[in-house]
Amino acid sequence: MMVFGVDPHKQSHTAVAADGLGRRQAHKTVRARREGHRELIAWARELAPDGRRWAVEDVRHVASGLVRELLAAGEEVVFVPTRLMAGMRSGGRERGKSDPIDALAIARAALADLQVAVDHPGDRLDGSDPVGHARVVLSQYHDAVAAAVAGEAADAVNAPAVRGPR
Repeated sequence: MMVFGVDPHKQSHTAVAADGLGRRQAHKTVRARREGHRELIAWARELAPDGRRWAVEDVRHVASGLVRELLAAGEEVVFVPTRLMAGMRSGGRERGKSDPIDALAIARAALADLQVAVDHPGDRLDGSDPVGHARVVLSQYHDAVAAAVAGEAADAVNAPAVRGPR
């Protein structure tokens, strides 16, 4: 399975395709608008027609439109906490900070199971409201991180990823 790490920003999103060993296969930057989101989905489906996972840096206010489009398209999505990115970047071979480097670090974090999963909308909602689902997921994420920080649930940040609506 190919993992697509996404470094989201207000004006653009950069995605890097990484194979199962975390090696960069391709990257693409699009405008942070619906057309750009759909362009990323089409690009990823062409690169990985047999399955893919999207790992999105958890910048909620910036990534919400992309996450809604991914879930509506039936894509598998995981959030990667921003605090993990500094360690992933510093452990990499490439120096500096750039959007493709960050996106690759996000993909590698997902491959290392350092993410919190977005669960299936049908588990909480009827799947017809991606915005409502995103609110539920973000709330669950916040609770899991708070529990992990408090030491109440060591496994809270290692939940398995699941698919969005089909």
